[in-house]
Amino acid sequence: MAPRVTRVTTVLACLLAVVIGFGAASPAGATTDPLAGLRSAVLNDLRASTAGQIAVQAQIDGHGSFGLWPTTAQAPASNQKVFTAVTALSQLGPAFRFVTAVWTDAPHVNATGIVGGVLPGNLVLRAAGDPSLRRGDLDNLATVLSRLGLRTVKGALYVDDGRFAHDSVAPGWKPRFVPDELGPVAAFSVDRNGWRGDAAYVADPTPCNAQLWRDALARHGIGVVGPTRIGRPAGAPTAQLATDGSAPLSSLVGHMLQASDNFYAEMLLREVGAHLTGHGSRATGIQALGAQARAMNVPLGAVYDGSGLSYWNREAPTELVAWLRAADASAIGPALRGGLPRSCFDGTLAARLCGPWLTGRVRAKTGTLTAVRTLSGFTATPDGRRVVFSVLLAGVRDMTAAQRQLDSAVARLARFTG
Repeated sequence: MAPRVTRVTTVLACLLAVVIGFGAASPAGATTDPLAGLRSAVLNDLRASTAGQIAVQAQIDGHGSFGLWPTTAQAPASNQKVFTAVTALSQLGPAFRFVTAVWTDAPHVNATGIVGGVLPGNLVLRAAGDPSLRRGDLDNLATVLSRLGLRTVKGALYVDDGRFAHDSVAPGWKPRFVPDELGPVAAFSVDRNGWRGDAAYVADPTPCNAQLWRDALARHGIGVVGPTRIGRPAGAPTAQLATDGSAPLSSLVGHMLQASDNFYAEMLLREVGAHLTGHGSRATGIQALGAQARAMNVPLGAVYDGSGLSYWNREAPTELVAWLRAADASAIGPALRGGLPRSCFDGTLAARLCGPWLTGRVRAKTGTLTAVRTLSGFTATPDGRRVVFSVLLAGVRDMTAAQRQLDSAVARLARFTG
């Protein structure tokens, strides 16, 4: 059952002073709450957002925290990518690289098995789940094989894509999210699997991508006598002939967060699942997120994907803030912060949160679905106090107004002088 969502109404707004202390008056002789004015201003911003449901939490070092229904779980949209990023960086390491390898099961007569330009066995490409693999990388692999003297493969051309399940969709997705929002997920992806949108390719992109690999070999003067097969041959590897490594994971995660790349997010979810269980799928990836939550001793809501496209995902601001704070205090803190979009500078925040004490001073993940606007991340006050925040807006009637008011609220956090 979906969690209860509290609606913002005039009546309930009047009760906020009791529920969360927004604008609460201090008793006679009590110490003045330094956050009282900030809470009131943030509330006013968000009440004007046209959102039917609001949930927010902000923690300011040295001042404590405040929230508006901070434990209410709502659709996080692409803020879900924060959980995927933290899990991937923590479990794989920022320096991790995907390595696509080409090997053979030809008789081990020499270091490569190639004799007189001929490979008497099969040529096998073992897909690593690299979301960044391009056609140019296939050409690079073919170039290496050509330089080894390979001209003819007597056996078959195998593509081993068994690392990931072919489970490209998730509950709560719209029917056209694949291929409209991302290409189909498979361990052997080429050009983000976005180059074709027909039903057969969406169901299984590997055969078409395998043809791209065969074509790359042909362009480099390498012919394959046998057929193209999906899977792994019965024979054991005898020699590794070529490899292609991706950029470091920190760079891939940075791209995912900066561009809010749904395909990268779903591929990384499968990879952390494969790292945990030996096989990558949506289900094992979600298991990995749960394991990461337990390792950091932080809460996690209802997870259905790695990208945030699912309307069934449910997270609360307290969960996002807890993950951000725990990650920031860990070894992956610099990689996570460095990957998040910067206000008025790059990524999905390139044209947002501009102005004095804002440009470049907010690092946060944006999120947008129909009637949903979210933003979670970091900023700092003028006196150097770290601020970790999460704002989730749902039931939004005017998306432009919601973004404007959300940004206004975050700007107040960044400019807070206490």
